[in-house]
Amino acid sequence: MTKKKKILKINCKKTVSLKPYNDYVIVGAFSFKNINIFKKSYKSMKREKDMINNEYYMDTVAKHALKIGYKVSMIKVDNYKNYGTLESINRYEKYKQK
Repeated sequence: MTKKKKILKINCKKTVSLKPYNDYVIVGAFSFKNINIFKKSYKSMKREKDMINNEYYMDTVAKHALKIGYKVSMIKVDNYKNYGTLESINRYEKYKQK
């Protein structure tokens, strides 16, 4: 089951609290109501050179959409499986036990 929630702030590639296992994360799926919203948000990110590790990220485009004043929502995924690195899996298991 998924539920839409309104986003108030987006932090990119940063831990946002002392209990990150309670925070929401972006799983890499994005959509925009129309191409103009994407273009304006993308151009804002590029104009401000808002890069992380010298790269541009889609979550930063979403951050700029929010900054411009567009409504940004999330869909909560209840059963996400991370097939990332062994380190990220071990870190998740550690947080899950707390």
